[in-house]
Amino acid sequence: MPPYCRGVFALMMLLETAADPWHTPPTTPGPMPTDLPTITLRFWGIRDQEREVKEDLAIAEQNISRELYQTAVEDLGFQELEQNVTNASKTAAINREMLLGLDGNSTAAFKVADKGLQEEKDGCQLMKDMPELDKLLTKAVKAGIFGTKERSVIKDANEEGIKKVAEQQFEIGLKIVAKGLCPMLEPEVDIRANNKEKCEELLLKYLLEGLAKLTPDQKVMFKLTIPSKANLYKPLMEHPNTVRVVALSGGYNREESCKHLAANNGMIASFSRAFAEGLNAKQSDEEFSKIMDKSCQMIYTASRT
Repeated sequence: MPPYCRGVFALMMLLETAADPWHTPPTTPGPMPTDLPTITLRFWGIRDQEREVKEDLAIAEQNISRELYQTAVEDLGFQELEQNVTNASKTAAINREMLLGLDGNSTAAFKVADKGLQEEKDGCQLMKDMPELDKLLTKAVKAGIFGTKERSVIKDANEEGIKKVAEQQFEIGLKIVAKGLCPMLEPEVDIRANNKEKCEELLLKYLLEGLAKLTPDQKVMFKLTIPSKANLYKPLMEHPNTVRVVALSGGYNREESCKHLAANNGMIASFSRAFAEGLNAKQSDEEFSKIMDKSCQMIYTASRT
């Protein structure tokens, strides 16, 4: 995989769950995956199955002689399964180190901070309350996480609703800054929103108002829908309190996302759906890597304008 692929792929996965080192993964049903696509897409389920297999082996070893144990291992296929678990765990560990920046490539890890969306009101969906936010941020700091991501959604050009979205994003963002982390504010404008361009103009207005209230040392990032009007968010990018403005694909396919992104100078991709387009766990390593490489190349090129 080309070097630039690692960063794009890492960012996409980190924005989902991989940046959560205290996350307890659900048990993945079925046999332990050993192929690259399945491991890559589902490796957070490995830990539980590894534990279960090792527990079974430990029980067997404690209750029968070594000779009988070895026979049982061979007859029941545990030997092969144990090796599969070991191999899969090593691959997952490599992925985890890459995503958390432990391999020397300085990948920035992000943690999703929000707890989902409220019901729509005034054409927008605010974030739900986050009573455990302080506890989560404390864990994030200890784990070496760089920043957090928090998403709300705008569906209509309702100025009062959009103002509330922006205010809530900065309110939560400042709590995150106070913990020494970098918040990635994500007020997503639905690509099917009524008068999307007007939504984006109002959003820009209130995001700039929020930035104007920050002190010089309070830095934030933005993750925004690619605007209908090219370079609309340039004032955000040029603001001294902005670390970076990244683009979400928001339901556009990869080709559309890259086309729109390329028209916005300085905005870089943070795609999830568009990045993963065409990938599935049933593909061979070769097929999976080929599609991933193509996706990374398109997104990388579109981000360099």
